Amino acid sequence: MRIKLLAAIGLLAALAGPAVGADLGGSVKDGPSDFSSPAVVNWTGAYIQAQAGYAIFVEGYDGTDLGTSADVPVAGVRGGFDFARGRIVFGPFAEYNSIFSEDSTLESEWTIGGRLGLIVAPRTLVYGLLGYSHLTFDGSSVDSLNGVKAGMGGEFAIAGNLFASLEATHTWYDLPDAFPSDQNLDDTRVMAGIKLKLNSSLGF
Repeated sequence: MRIKLLAAIGLLAALAGPAVGADLGGSVKDGPSDFSSPAVVNWTGAYIQAQAGYAIFVEGYDGTDLGTSADVPVAGVRGGFDFARGRIVFGPFAEYNSIFSEDSTLESEWTIGGRLGLIVAPRTLVYGLLGYSHLTFDGSSVDSLNGVKAGMGGEFAIAGNLFASLEATHTWYDLPDAFPSDQNLDDTRVMAGIKLKLNSSLGF
């Protein structure tokens, strides 16, 4: 689990490197030509988001492709706060997702984490995320599992305070000691979201 966590942190750092370099490499002037200017899009502020997508849960063993999988629809909500500094956008988030499957014990999942992104066009943000997830079961010998989630996505300002997003993530879950040491459970998913930004007047 420690190696997977370090790998996830390394992925997020790799995504953040070009963004930080772009921010430090030039100055930003106020005005409509400034990607981060509120005259274009106000990226700073709290938000709420409705989201839905599809997840693939795979249970297997290290060094082999053998295992069982569950392909399930997922839907939920996310809330958070974004800070914009130059072309860099970052902030914490929390989300809850229900897992819809009639032939699986998978029930729900919540995640807390953070995002770090770069404004690549006046209305477009690309970002990486890293978080801690808690997966719950119904009717299983295991009540819940904890894991590390990492991913990346894109966000587009549609109009006013309304945004659309598309995100891909992968979660590595930590199985109890009672399971074989080489057994694992992973989750890969793609989620689409509609976000309402409750913009702040903070000058950050």
